[in-house]
Amino acid sequence: MDADPDAVGAAIAASEHLAPYRTANTGARLWVAFSGGMDSTVLLHALSAWPRLAAVHVNHGVAEESLAWVRHCGEIAGELGVAFRAIETSAKPTGNLEARLRKARYAALASALAPGDAVAVAHHADDQAETRLWQFLTGRHPGGMPATRALAAGRLVRPLLQVRRASIAGYAKRHGLRWVDDPSNADLALDRNFIRHRLMPLVQERFPATFKELAAPRRAPVPTETLSATAQGHEVRAWLERAGMPLAHRTVAEIRRQGLAAPDRNPVVRVAPGISARRHQGVWRLVRDEVGQPPAEMRAIPPTVLKLPAGELSWRRASQGIAAGRTLNVRARSGGEKLHTAAGTRTVKALFQQNRVPPWLRSTWPLLYDGDTLVAVPNLGLAASESTPGGWTPAWTPHKP
Repeated sequence: MDADPDAVGAAIAASEHLAPYRTANTGARLWVAFSGGMDSTVLLHALSAWPRLAAVHVNHGVAEESLAWVRHCGEIAGELGVAFRAIETSAKPTGNLEARLRKARYAALASALAPGDAVAVAHHADDQAETRLWQFLTGRHPGGMPATRALAAGRLVRPLLQVRRASIAGYAKRHGLRWVDDPSNADLALDRNFIRHRLMPLVQERFPATFKELAAPRRAPVPTETLSATAQGHEVRAWLERAGMPLAHRTVAEIRRQGLAAPDRNPVVRVAPGISARRHQGVWRLVRDEVGQPPAEMRAIPPTVLKLPAGELSWRRASQGIAAGRTLNVRARSGGEKLHTAAGTRTVKALFQQNRVPPWLRSTWPLLYDGDTLVAVPNLGLAASESTPGGWTPAWTPHKP
């Protein structure tokens, strides 16, 4: 994470979460959360040649410069040839204004997303370190920010989380970019600004190894260990502790309570940002938030491997299957779908139940269509009409929870 202007482009090129939006063969849109500051200006510039890219600016209307910032952002987006949208929002100037503005900002970003869209934000490694220190000092679990998470009908993606602020500044200088500075970023009455300007310089100077740990990528939970639905309180606490999860009393109590729900129920209990405990078939599992549905109008052509936000669609040779080179539409499940197999008509819901597919994987499971006809549910079923000798059957590998 040394200062390196080339680190910005390298991080974007390596981002698996941005990969589905790199080409124009998808109807989904990639948005950039564009405040007009240096970080988001660099991110927008680095992505400006991507297809179907758009910038979205959230105007809180709090600062006197708000309207000037909207104009600036529109001008920069226009110069880069990027579509631009400004969303006005407001937060009451009472209580924790910093938290209110953050909540309003994410709500506004969520409102811009159509199903399958993603919004990229410019949080970087220094932001990650500051967030973890803020979480620790305010009594929260210092898990940091995830590289991606669900946001309304789409995803929020942070492709620069392993890039240092100095590298972003180097990129901005190399390309002669211009940006606006928000005076509120220097207000030490705000917790995050105090941490950034007063505490983090001391940590970097005195404890450089600690800074690297604070800025490291978010660690994944231990998803393989399950917990009995009838576990006692101390067992729940031990399970969460082994996975590095917060040990809030109300969370433990809720898992205990929901463990007594009817066998046909699949309760969900939030245990940390982006992570939930989910009960299925008598056991609890720790599961990350769903990673997004297939972008609209994406195509699948056997035997070409297709990377989707939630996993990978590949192909296996079969005695009979789908003809090579045939173009199919990839769609998300909406409910009520039926597949006409050689063994009879099956609903997609029944196929999921018969094959014990966990509920949290079902909404992101890709379905393959020829026009309006469902021809395959990867791993689970193939339409009787798909009988090309030596054809291909689709295989779906979801990302690990």
